[in-house]
Amino acid sequence: MHAGRSISTGWGRCVTRSPWSARHRFVQVYRQIDECFDVRGNALTTLVIAALQNNGKVSKNRRKQFLLTVPAPVFDAIEQVCEQALK
Repeated sequence: MHAGRSISTGWGRCVTRSPWSARHRFVQVYRQIDECFDVRGNALTTLVIAALQNNGKVSKNRRKQFLLTVPAPVFDAIEQVCEQALK
């Protein structure tokens, strides 16, 4: 397994970040939503990644994009689980 990476913050200090943390959050959110809702894999993947990159929120554009293929409660559930994962 890989060790954490040191990243310079520009202030003379380094922050150690695990290279697996983003992937771990994605898998955690994906699995929780997949257990509760029947959503096509590629749509769920896109929505989870977008929400994690957008501080836990599914944008209006993504909601419009998947309006016909993803049930409305899924968007709210993704946001709730992403908020927990990002804490």
